[in-house]
Amino acid sequence: MEKSYSRGRPLHPEYHKLGFRRIKVEGKSSVVCDLCKCVLQNTATKRLRGHRNVCPQNANNVKKEDVSMDRGK
Repeated sequence: MEKSYSRGRPLHPEYHKLGFRRIKVEGKSSVVCDLCKCVLQNTATKRLRGHRNVCPQNANNVKKEDVSMDRGK
C-alpha cells in the first residue's frame, strides 16, 4: 500500500481499485491515472470514477451501479 502523507486524510481504497496513484504537484495532492498517465487535481472519488468512464485507455469501464452507489451519500 502507498505511504500516506503525514497530514490530511488517509488514502481512500478506491484509488487503487480504480487504478490511480497519489502524487504531490507543487505541494498539492493530485493523482495520476495508471492507464493514460493523466494528472488529475481533483481527487474526489466521484471525479476519479468519472475519469475512468471517459479514459481513452480504459477497455473495462466502471459499471454504472458502482457510480450510483455514492449518489445517496
